[in-house]
Amino acid sequence: MTSEETRRAGRRPIPDAVVLVPVVLLPLLLLAYKMRAAVSLSPDSLLYLYAAKSLAAGEGLLSLYGPAGTELTLFPPLYPALLALLGAVTPSYTMAAALLGMAGLALSSALTFLLARGEGLRAGAAAVLALAVFLNSGPQMVFSYVWSEVPYIVLVLVLLFLLARPPRLGPLGFGILLGLLVGAAFLTRYIGVTLLPAVLLGIAALDRIPLERRIVCGVSATATAALVVAAMVLRNMLADGTAFGGRTPTDDTLLFALGRLLSAFGQFLLPFESLGLVWGVLGFVGLAALVLLLVRHGRLDRADAVTVTAAAMVVLHLAMLIYSQITTAIDPINIRLLSPIFAPLAVLFARGLALWSRTADGSRVGAIAPYAAAAYLLVITGQAIAAANLGAGGFTLTYPTPPAVPQACRSGERPTFTNWPGYLRFLGLVADAKPLPRETAYRQAQQADDWGDFLATVERGGACLIWAASVRDTMPPKEALLGGPAEDVAFDIVWQEPGMAVAVLRPAR
Repeated sequence: MTSEETRRAGRRPIPDAVVLVPVVLLPLLLLAYKMRAAVSLSPDSLLYLYAAKSLAAGEGLLSLYGPAGTELTLFPPLYPALLALLGAVTPSYTMAAALLGMAGLALSSALTFLLARGEGLRAGAAAVLALAVFLNSGPQMVFSYVWSEVPYIVLVLVLLFLLARPPRLGPLGFGILLGLLVGAAFLTRYIGVTLLPAVLLGIAALDRIPLERRIVCGVSATATAALVVAAMVLRNMLADGTAFGGRTPTDDTLLFALGRLLSAFGQFLLPFESLGLVWGVLGFVGLAALVLLLVRHGRLDRADAVTVTAAAMVVLHLAMLIYSQITTAIDPINIRLLSPIFAPLAVLFARGLALWSRTADGSRVGAIAPYAAAAYLLVITGQAIAAANLGAGGFTLTYPTPPAVPQACRSGERPTFTNWPGYLRFLGLVADAKPLPRETAYRQAQQADDWGDFLATVERGGACLIWAASVRDTMPPKEALLGGPAEDVAFDIVWQEPGMAVAVLRPAR
């Protein structure tokens, strides 16, 4: 034994509990800094907050959009229910969302570290891997928003953790527990239905458990999850006749979906938008190499349940995202939509690193690995701090001065047009604002061009226009707002701040 090996052998390993402190604390401090003034809000966030408020008021799960009393079926109910419960003991629902985000990040960081340790990594390497995921500006952004990905990511990790360390419940009880967690994930995000086949593959890979017990576990997990899914679908069908809420079809292509997927994955690996596509391609090449390593040395025919389940979660989630992109008018695939697979990918990477260290001569790479890891952490942490300096993103619920909406528009005497009717309704500014006639989403839903009616309205007595977007955006030109040439319409700006502008529309002559 060399002197270096003797020195290492004499070291006492640092307890995992000690290493967990920075693994949890560093991402949490960065998130708290990002949310120092407010949580981030998107149009989806407003839906969740409105549904939480209606639940707390005993009115049921209501949608912000549509006629008063419209039930929310586009999103499942678990996240709004969590907001409503926590909102009952906090000053506001946004405070409840901030606390859920911080708790979700802390749990996700800790579980990822423990899973990486279970895959055979040393404590230091597992800590670096967990920090590389949760100090990244992408996951930091996701946990700063009022989004249902927050509890969904935790549920994904809890499923993996239970398969890594099955509780002593017996096959029936264990299957019911797994089914309930899959059901909870489905009640958080509908894509959670893809977790069931992944979990069933994981159960099948528990080869230390007799086959008949695995069958009982799989059947009970399937039956439990199926009951939750069926109950949710039945509720939606009774509410509006759809299984998962009314969704507009799209003309997005497979090539577009794949390009967005590569770009988003690349931005996670190295958070610079201009290099996203390049890093995405390199990342998937690296993922393919990881799979080959696992196939060659991991004996996938007897692989552990965590590796099999994590791999299935990644594949099924990506497949469902691509399918949704080319069939439904959802947001282009982005960091948010990819975020549930980052932790399972880290688990796969941990298994790959552990296998590589046992099957290859890593002396040269091992010598530079700590420096490479430190440099990578510095880059992604620096980018995350730069993003955190901007503070909350998306909409705002408060303005230094109240928006000056003309009384004629508040009273309904003069029609109000906007790019976000639900946002104005949420703020209590205008309850019945109309969408802009040439807005893309409106045209897709209405299948009609109401430009002539819009001009006639302006000619008769004028109208109001309230533009709303990100708090860091400025008002675009009127041609951009109205979706094309607008020589017949003049704008008189009444009130304007970053994120919102109010204008009176009148004939241009």
